[in-house]
Amino acid sequence: MPLFTFDSNGNLPEGVHLATWQEVQETFAFNPRRQELLSDLKRACESLKQAACPRIYIGGSFVTNKEFPGDFDVCWADETVNFIQLNEIDPVLLNFKNKRAAQKAKYGGELFPANSIADLDSLETYLEFFQKKMENQRELLRLTCREAKNYLKKYLMFYNFYFLIDSS
Repeated sequence: MPLFTFDSNGNLPEGVHLATWQEVQETFAFNPRRQELLSDLKRACESLKQAACPRIYIGGSFVTNKEFPGDFDVCWADETVNFIQLNEIDPVLLNFKNKRAAQKAKYGGELFPANSIADLDSLETYLEFFQKKMENQRELLRLTCREAKNYLKKYLMFYNFYFLIDSS
């Protein structure tokens, strides 16, 4: 039985919730499409982690109960990221050409630096933009990763449409 429940619109409740990675898989990877997205997301997280990214925020329909989300929307905390190293590890994560076509092809979703400007009119960052409660109900998944004993031990936390995976 999944740990998290969805409201009548298919969205997660507001609040803070703690869970294991297995519980995330049980809640969000309930069909082959979602399993594929979660696997692709994990690969992107591993590249970002190597470049010292402390957190990743996932939004969009992936963190709802929509049966077949088209992709995931991610912004990643960039304040400590070594961009030179990230470009060497995985230049696709810094490629925003053609509406992020290379990112979508490699990872099945779009990934933005959290502190970059998303909207030139309001000067909102991607992190601020992703946190907005839109008409179609945007949720946000916040992930942090730290290595422990040669594997990632992961936990998640929801906070006001945020979902945190922490390996501490």
